[in-house]
Amino acid sequence: MPKGKAITTRMRIVDCAISLYKARGYANVTVHDICSASGLTRSAFYYHFNSKDEILDDYYLYVEFFIKEHLLPGITSRSYLEQFYDVFNLYLQRTIAAGPAVLMQILKRGIDVGSS
Repeated sequence: MPKGKAITTRMRIVDCAISLYKARGYANVTVHDICSASGLTRSAFYYHFNSKDEILDDYYLYVEFFIKEHLLPGITSRSYLEQFYDVFNLYLQRTIAAGPAVLMQILKRGIDVGSS
């Protein structure tokens, strides 16, 4: 997993891309659009991702980062059910925020990558 500034940049790219996907539809967004929205050059984009499809693989990176940074340190004092609920709720909120069209692309990407 990338560290520090690379994570921040990747998260910014993902946020911009997801916002564009929700507003315009996945098929109507180009790498150029994502670069413009995130304030990056194409070479900076391609340093972090091989394609706009690959962005979908990192959509849940925020949740994983948040869990490691904020949830794990205090997790031992709570019941397993509460711990599960907290983690599940973070993923659920992220899924709802994406909307159905973006979620469909994420699932499609998972299937496409899994079958290759």
